[in-house]
Amino acid sequence: MRRTLAALRVSCVILLLLVATAVGVVHGLKETARDRFDSMTGIYPDIATLRGGCDAFKHVYASGVMTLVLDEDLARLAGRAVELAEQEPCRQQTHNLINNAVGRGFAQTPQVRSAKQPSAMLAEYIAAALVRPDTELSLDVWVDPRLQDLCASD
Repeated sequence: MRRTLAALRVSCVILLLLVATAVGVVHGLKETARDRFDSMTGIYPDIATLRGGCDAFKHVYASGVMTLVLDEDLARLAGRAVELAEQEPCRQQTHNLINNAVGRGFAQTPQVRSAKQPSAMLAEYIAAALVRPDTELSLDVWVDPRLQDLCASD
């Protein structure tokens, strides 16, 4: 019984360290994403005025870069760990998870994977998606229809 409790404690400590590391890495990537977003406003000036555009860009970019550097499963796990740690309301959390999934998908496209600078191509991909009327990104937590049914109580 004592060994089981000790092993459980060690597992919990390791899990907490992994979550803390994921949160730190993702927050660092979001700072880099903010810089990329600012550089993309020169090419796509309309993204600077989009409600929720910068936040969506940061989530998509951070998840996409993690997919490029690690792999899709680890990027998904890190994104979920961050959302659990931040404990945001359902709408915001679901909105972020949608954008994280879009980022993982963008990172796996041949155009991004084969680029000389994949993270720069990823940023271009995201900026172009932001200005498309039929964008798959979740921009506004109060307007995105995908969030209405899932988070009606928010």
